[in-house]
Amino acid sequence: MEVTLTMEQVNRYDLCKAAHEGDMIFLDGSPHHWFGPDQLPCCLLHSNDDATGKPLWGMFLPAENRDGSFEVAYRVFHKHGLPGAFYIDRASQFTTTRHGGQHVKQGPDTADTHFERAMRELGVRLIFAHSPQAKGRVERLNGSFQGRLVAELCHEGIRDNAAATRYFNQTFVPRYSKRFGHPPADPTAAWRLVKPGIDLRTVLCAKCTRTVANDNTVRLDGHIYQLLPPEGRCHLVHAKIEVQQWFDGTVHFHHHEHGFIKAKRIKSQPREEAAE
Repeated sequence: MEVTLTMEQVNRYDLCKAAHEGDMIFLDGSPHHWFGPDQLPCCLLHSNDDATGKPLWGMFLPAENRDGSFEVAYRVFHKHGLPGAFYIDRASQFTTTRHGGQHVKQGPDTADTHFERAMRELGVRLIFAHSPQAKGRVERLNGSFQGRLVAELCHEGIRDNAAATRYFNQTFVPRYSKRFGHPPADPTAAWRLVKPGIDLRTVLCAKCTRTVANDNTVRLDGHIYQLLPPEGRCHLVHAKIEVQQWFDGTVHFHHHEHGFIKAKRIKSQPREEAAE
């Protein structure tokens, strides 16, 4: 379910904190010179709980992207559970349809982006604000991070995204939460358990459908994947296959009857192709 706020609602919503931990969490990217003014800027993509003011998980990236958003969501959901809602900026990548961007439309029959589809499957509401000012609390948190974290990363001699991500989650977040976090207005948490049997990686991913070619291959993003038929089948020619691109960069092929199908990639020349 997607919620859009009017400007009057935005101003009122920004003043009203969530009462329960896990009721509403922010997902936001903060571009900044995190490794010092003499270094290239990068983006801290992070999630924070509104009711407690605590950062939950984050990662450093060259820029906000689809896989980063899915990974932050995965880390939060895997550790805490499913929140009631994400509060995000309407002007952000979550609603773009640009070619090669974070969330490309999946086909002519749906208006959902990959992120919207994933949150709908998990029952997580999306609340889109109309302006950065509507996310006042997370913007103030970004400012606090920029004032404190830059100095700490410099002191530790950290100048790469992977090391900064480890430091942020293992050292900075626990210390920041202990010092600046606060109890929620209502102690009853709103986090929901992920249903048994659900692998979050198969939901928090980009998906499209392909038809297996006559040589038992599938094309995707300029590559050919040779499918290895499941036990009892010689091939899957003309079968419909769901292709899942996970946030770790791996590609997986799922058949409605046989489950995940093993495959090996064959290099090929890039070519344009449309999902079916």
